[in-house]
Amino acid sequence: MKFDFLTEWENSASKGAVLLPWLRGILHLRAIPRSPCDSGKIVFEKKRLLHLGFFCPQAYFEFHDKAEKNHQYAARKLESRIVEGLRKNDVEVETIGLYPARIFPRNRTILLRAFKGVDAQGQQAQAVGYINVPLLSHLSRTFSILKAGWYALRRGSQRPSAILVYSLHTPLVLSATVLSKWFHIPFYIYIPDLPQYMNIGSKRSWLFRFLKKIDTLLVLSLSDQAMGIIGITSGLVQSRPSWNSKCMAVLEGVAELSEESAEVLKQHDAEVLHKYGLEKGFLFYAGGLAEPYGVGILLEAAKRLAGQVCLVLCGAGAMEGDVRRAASEHVYIRYLGSIPPEDVKALSRKASFLVNARIPGDTYLRYSFPSKLLEYMNTGVPVISSRLPGIPQEYYEHLLVLDDVTVQGLIECLQRNMGANYASSRLVAKGAFAFCQQRKLPQQQGRILVEMIFPDLLRGSFQ
Repeated sequence: MKFDFLTEWENSASKGAVLLPWLRGILHLRAIPRSPCDSGKIVFEKKRLLHLGFFCPQAYFEFHDKAEKNHQYAARKLESRIVEGLRKNDVEVETIGLYPARIFPRNRTILLRAFKGVDAQGQQAQAVGYINVPLLSHLSRTFSILKAGWYALRRGSQRPSAILVYSLHTPLVLSATVLSKWFHIPFYIYIPDLPQYMNIGSKRSWLFRFLKKIDTLLVLSLSDQAMGIIGITSGLVQSRPSWNSKCMAVLEGVAELSEESAEVLKQHDAEVLHKYGLEKGFLFYAGGLAEPYGVGILLEAAKRLAGQVCLVLCGAGAMEGDVRRAASEHVYIRYLGSIPPEDVKALSRKASFLVNARIPGDTYLRYSFPSKLLEYMNTGVPVISSRLPGIPQEYYEHLLVLDDVTVQGLIECLQRNMGANYASSRLVAKGAFAFCQQRKLPQQQGRILVEMIFPDLLRGSFQ
């Protein structure tokens, strides 16, 4: 399949037409007036928003995703649902995205070309091009985002009146800082991860770690120019003192509203079960295969409960070899490898229990919300989860809480909720599904953002 990729800097008739206004804007930067969130001093005429992130056209994402080893499914789903939530609250969202490619040579693509198409929601979207090699990657990403943002914001009365940045990625935050001062509009940042806690445990060179530290200091400093901070946990938004004077909100995730009928889902799920040679009713884990995620605990518990439960795992990670070995030696352990997201959903709906056995203790867990948790709870299947500082307290009444995150603790939790007690577990799961559908769908979660970014218009619309 071929796509008509558009490289804006290659096709531009006059680079000067872009560079001169850009330089002129840099020379005439003026700070945005600061005011409290509820002061009413910032008035927006229309709810139009420019979104800077990684939300690319669907065909473009699928094309480049084939070259990736670590797929960005979870992050893409979250960002997509955030955009959907804004649109469901009558905000016109224009998206400018970067494909989040690993830097060469981890990804062999050196030049990612710009592309315009439709996103996962059928709306017009664009991905900017950039040079995917060390150092040049950040520079070319910044230039491309600035250029695309300038075109989007120069339309006068029809231009967006605010900018939302997805993640603390330096080219995005730097571009938003320049554009907001240039066009005198505020920008806000949604933060799913703190940069200083990313790539923990990965083996990188001293040079990479040094440059990463500089990059982290730069992007955090730039974040101080934002009007508001939205974080994935309360611990995250409170982690930097300079953010305390800003508008702040917590948005831990967004649940999916299924548009498929029950009959269609039932047929699809049966086909997926048959595809992997499984029968309904098993203990299911999908995600990173690493010791901190409780994978070792899961494997040992399944071995000791042989004959009582069948453990099915999918994903990739450092423990992949251990998982494959356990699956080859024990008939009640099945490893499926990395499978498509739609298959993960189907298997989740057909499991007897879904497990998030993340081992607590690491400092960064206060700044992290397990992305799979809402996905699990939205299936109506009982969810076993450890107690983590990044999970809001309101979630625990809808979970089978694993307070003792050990092999014996997991065994006792399963035995306590299986058999004659499984009906009670299903009641908890039913409450979890209702919780997601009533409080965590794009419409409800998107309103959190609208209340921060467009408070006056929201009050006028809902009075």
